[in-house]
Amino acid sequence: MDSLGRLYYPKKISSPSKIYFMLDRFHTDRINNFCDAVFAIAMTLLILEIKVPDSEDMQTLGLLGCLKKLIPSFLGFLISFLVTAVYWRAHLSMAKFAKSYDNRQFWLTVWLLLFIVLLPFSTALISEYFGNNHAWIFYSANLVLIGLFHSLM
Repeated sequence: MDSLGRLYYPKKISSPSKIYFMLDRFHTDRINNFCDAVFAIAMTLLILEIKVPDSEDMQTLGLLGCLKKLIPSFLGFLISFLVTAVYWRAHLSMAKFAKSYDNRQFWLTVWLLLFIVLLPFSTALISEYFGNNHAWIFYSANLVLIGLFHSLM
């Protein structure tokens, strides 16, 4: 593939399986840029779940009382932001060694990104239902699946 994304073929191809191999590879720059964007968007979405206190709560509880009420949300945000950053850093480290992605690596990356994108929801769930075991099980399963697909890559 040239810099414009056009496929080119060698002058002589010895077997049809080599053609399949060539067509079954994906350019690393495009996939890595997409992954960077998904990680960045997921990290940004984490903060959107923390709502600014409304004026009634501010009058009743005051600023410190409102912020105290948001501690579970901020803890969930902080933990998930750092977890996402760790997996993004690990993905960057792996990506610099990849010359191209085959079909297996492509789909493992897609599954990894799926669970990265689910992280803001599972974070919002534990923030809203901080003491609920099922919310923590869902969040933990999300983290396990991120780790699983990352390790399979």
